Amino acid sequence: MLPGGTVDTLVRNAESAKSYGLELSAAFRATGQLYLTGALGLLHTEFEEFTQSTDDLAGNEFAQAPNVTASIGIDREAVKDLKPGARVRHTGSYFSDDVNAVNTKVSSFVAVDLSVNYQINDRARIYAYANNVFDRLSPTLIFDNGGQLGAQVTTPREVGLGLELTL
Repeated sequence: MLPGGTVDTLVRNAESAKSYGLELSAAFRATGQLYLTGALGLLHTEFEEFTQSTDDLAGNEFAQAPNVTASIGIDREAVKDLKPGARVRHTGSYFSDDVNAVNTKVSSFVAVDLSVNYQINDRARIYAYANNVFDRLSPTLIFDNGGQLGAQVTTPREVGLGLELTL
């Protein structure tokens, strides 16, 4: 870590690496008032040859590359023009660095978001939302600064209200 709390990053190229994955998403209107959404991401990463480092990184995963991400959502028009919704987002565990140091491994985490929309007319909509409803502060990046660990965390609970106008 540099003075002032900034993190220094060194970028090196691996001689050989591979990554492959799959992303799926779906939206389904179950009934006239019920909408379901879902997404799934699967990822495999691996350094095959990486000699430009003081550590042998062959066989390691790429930094900050979760093997799985997923989300599911539901929106329901409870009464005419009023639509509450909820989303659950999951991020699988991953390493914060290419060395795959155990002390910098980020555990999987889940966030829940809620929203409500009211369509005033064809040109105006009012909405409210709460992201990370349970205010879970999960690490998203862990770094080792000479034996002292530091972390970046998920965005804390955010609540908002808005008006959208179409001209």
